[in-house]
Amino acid sequence: MQVKNLSFTLELPNLLYMKPNLTIDYEHLISKNLLSVAVNSIIAVDLQGMVTFWNNGAERIFGYKREEILNKSLKIIYPDFDENLLLVDLERTKEGGSYVSEWEGRNKSGETVWVDLNTNILKDDNDNIIGFIGLSKDITTNRELHFYKSELSSIVQYSADGMESVDLEGNVLSWNKSAEKIYGYSSKEIIGKKSSILYVESNIDEFQRVLKIIIQGKVLKNFETKRRKKDGSIIDVSITFSPQINNEEEISGISVITRDITDQKLTLKKLNESEIKYQTIFENSGEGFFLMTERFIDVNKKACELFESSKEEIIGKSPLDFSPEKQSDGVSSEIKAKEYIKKAFEEGNVSFYWQHISKSKDTINTRITLNRIVVKDKNYLIAIMHNMTEVIKYQNKLKVKTKSVVDKNKKMHQLNNDLNETNNQLKIINQQIEQSEKKFRVAFKTSPDAININRISDGLYIDINDGFTNLMGYTERDVRGKTSIELNVWVNPKDRNRLVNALLENEFVSNLEAQFRRKDGSVTTALMSASFIEVNKEKYILSITRDISERKESEEKLKKAMEKAEESDLLKSAFLANMSHEIRTPMNAILGFSQLLKEKRIEPEKQDKFLDIIVSRSKNLLQIINDIIDISKIEANQLTIENNEFSLKKSLYELYSFFEAEIYTHNKSHVNLTLSADLSEVIGNIRSDEVRLKQILTNLISNAIKFTEKGEIEFGYNVKGDNLEFFVRDTGIGIPEESKKHIFERFRQADDSSTREFGGTGLGLSICKQLVEKLGGEIWFDSKTDKGSIFYFTIPLEMVTQDQSSSELNASNFDLTGKTILIVEDDLISMTYLEELLIGTKASILKAFNGEKAVEIFKNNANIDIVLMDVYLPKMSGNDATREIKKINAEIPVVMQSAYALPSDKKESFKYGCDDYITKPIDPRLLMVTIKKFMQ
Repeated sequence: MQVKNLSFTLELPNLLYMKPNLTIDYEHLISKNLLSVAVNSIIAVDLQGMVTFWNNGAERIFGYKREEILNKSLKIIYPDFDENLLLVDLERTKEGGSYVSEWEGRNKSGETVWVDLNTNILKDDNDNIIGFIGLSKDITTNRELHFYKSELSSIVQYSADGMESVDLEGNVLSWNKSAEKIYGYSSKEIIGKKSSILYVESNIDEFQRVLKIIIQGKVLKNFETKRRKKDGSIIDVSITFSPQINNEEEISGISVITRDITDQKLTLKKLNESEIKYQTIFENSGEGFFLMTERFIDVNKKACELFESSKEEIIGKSPLDFSPEKQSDGVSSEIKAKEYIKKAFEEGNVSFYWQHISKSKDTINTRITLNRIVVKDKNYLIAIMHNMTEVIKYQNKLKVKTKSVVDKNKKMHQLNNDLNETNNQLKIINQQIEQSEKKFRVAFKTSPDAININRISDGLYIDINDGFTNLMGYTERDVRGKTSIELNVWVNPKDRNRLVNALLENEFVSNLEAQFRRKDGSVTTALMSASFIEVNKEKYILSITRDISERKESEEKLKKAMEKAEESDLLKSAFLANMSHEIRTPMNAILGFSQLLKEKRIEPEKQDKFLDIIVSRSKNLLQIINDIIDISKIEANQLTIENNEFSLKKSLYELYSFFEAEIYTHNKSHVNLTLSADLSEVIGNIRSDEVRLKQILTNLISNAIKFTEKGEIEFGYNVKGDNLEFFVRDTGIGIPEESKKHIFERFRQADDSSTREFGGTGLGLSICKQLVEKLGGEIWFDSKTDKGSIFYFTIPLEMVTQDQSSSELNASNFDLTGKTILIVEDDLISMTYLEELLIGTKASILKAFNGEKAVEIFKNNANIDIVLMDVYLPKMSGNDATREIKKINAEIPVVMQSAYALPSDKKESFKYGCDDYITKPIDPRLLMVTIKKFMQ
């Protein structure tokens, strides 16, 4: 056990002295007196080191529950614990009363836990020592932070790159070990001096140019230049300049990171002396080629095209300079690049997908193959970069320069034959050229595209590369001495005839699409380009084949997605046309009959009829608006469920009474409505969202009435285990078979045509499905054309014990004689509506059209009994007015009224002191019941 004495102690109160007792109740004595410090670990042990008390704080730190560790040795959490240490602890605590130390422990998961431990002797009332008690605090995080800061400082000091900082005058402020190694100056020799002593004459003004960039807050990366060392020699360096920001967020200096690239420059110079014919193949390859270690040493023209940069802009840079911060899978590019480069050096070969960034900031999706080569006993990597951007965009066409690529591959093949025939001459070829040839041979063999050479007469295989093996599954041993016909690689043998005939006619074939059979029998689709080559005066076919199976699959997926999008667009267009009709129809009736009512010559009988029509169409319009609002809430994930206690019996009776009147209103006397549920059962009060439950049933029953001309509509529920299963059954027109799979999709109706017989928005059943799922249930249906439909849905059953003493509030015969009501409403029509609702109560009405006026009226009228307050008011909001009124009289009831019904709006109003909240359009009965509740 590691112990470190600290310089402070913690004295415990007299609770450590206890009365002598044969059986000591540690649990009672310690937990009773140390409750106030229970946030930390409290552990008691006897003189043998056995645990006698263990609190919740100890459980939280070490992970063991009380029953797992009581009467067990302290070694469980302190593996280095020695019983002899108790004697040392005893002497320490006798001398000082208590002592503090740091201990290294282990939690239940085996992880190291560092604690700050305060140890005290545990005595009874007769001053007998019966054990020890320790109070400890977890300090693991603080120790780790200290070590992290030390490690970070070490990393900076011993970084492989030279790190320095200078002020805005060019004076050196800091200088690490690598900077000493690169330039030869020690930190004592250079700190405080001008950094210009490192500059060569040709770039003496470089600091001012860099300073202009830095003071703009910009970073200058991988700036290649020359520097003079202490011994006077000139070196090539790559430098990154970045601004230093002080505590006042001002640029106070420049951070300089220097890398010596002299060796890289020399290596590049030597490698560029390779034979011209190999360099020509390298430069004009259709793939991007790179020679590199951790940084680029050489690149070909194709690589420059992909990066939209010159060779000078690429060589000496890291692949990370042309990569985004993170790859498409979200992992850091730096982490992945190090992993792949390391794997290539260790295993010799690795292939992977990679995203690059071009000079114009375009994303280039590529497939990279890294191959290790050895030149003069030094390891290098050849990187072959294949542009996959067109594949991802579902297009993959061979470049116009395919013919030149094939010609170059012919030359490579001919060159290899020449080299094999003149093996004795290879001994006198320069070793560097020999290594260069091996380098490009590896590049040819490991191309990601399949390359094979076949005899034209019968398709006999002469040579294949690794790309062919990866694509087809055949190795060189498998194809040696075999023809393509014998191996049965052509799914359609006529494709080979097309290839040969085209070659005989044009001597070149590009983008021939064909299907090939792999060794395992699977089939792949590929694009083939081919050309003749001549070996020993005999014609052979050199073929380059690229797998396009993924592209074909992507094109098919894209086609299906476009068809789906077109279908969705048609549905939305149909929905908008339908919605226009559905809104304009009731609006036409409301505006039309309202205009007629303005004419006084209308007979009273017709007036009543017109008013009934206006009310009916207003309800239709309100339902359409509610559907649109609900579907919008669902789309925005703002629709919430508010569970409350309510009477299921009452709710079902209300629905039954309402729809009996609806059937009469819609002149459907041949339809019989039945409520089928045993409402006499104990199930009366349940807990759920009453509003949403009634909304689901209302939508289903409304649909049943709409589509049933005669017969029966029945609704009710059954108890199914822990669920209530509701049903709505009708004998209407039913749902056609072809429409059943779309019935719960939004904007869908059984009849989507423009000549459909029945109205509706096509949102009702979609809303029902969303609401049922929000309530924790599921919905389904059975239907037969011309026979009728039955819809089922479930919700969890949560019964609530009903208070038999409670009775429903009745708003009838509502007399408020002698009472005064203050109405605060900025809309004149809404104010008039509320006045009309309350005129029969005989209450006195006071009116205010803004929040400031409401507060003024309340101050001057002490006899106001209740305030009806709109939320959104001019000058002062309803919430602010409520707060001011409550300051005057906190007991006055304030009922908020708003057209917004989001839970967040309600919560906000209650924070300002309102007593209740009702939403517009205001239900007259709900308003009366709410007022009566506060008048009682």
